Amino acid sequence: MLLKKKNKEWLKEQEILDELEKRDIINPEPDLFKDFSDEQLEKELEKRKKPKILNSEDINLSGLRKKAEEYVDSLFKNGHPPKDAEQYMFEEVMRTFYGKDIFLWINNEYIEF
Repeated sequence: MLLKKKNKEWLKEQEILDELEKRDIINPEPDLFKDFSDEQLEKELEKRKKPKILNSEDINLSGLRKKAEEYVDSLFKNGHPPKDAEQYMFEEVMRTFYGKDIFLWINNEYIEF
């Protein structure tokens, strides 16, 4: 096992990489990123980070307020909630707290088509 204790210490990251390379499990290629600028690589790394909830001053509740009002209005007028109301409310909550592009990140990173 690669992460076994060595002298009662966990293997360091570089030791793990060295072991993987020695066993020919990985073969790092130093020129793998030579065709990309630092700016392009930093942009790619930024895309791969977990999104953060917006700062409280950046949160706009108007969309969420509108969806809540539509829900109650439909109950009052029609006796039932709007079709797919839970899905639309969920989407609005996510956009409210994570920003309008949250589903681009979710779809690009975690949804397979």
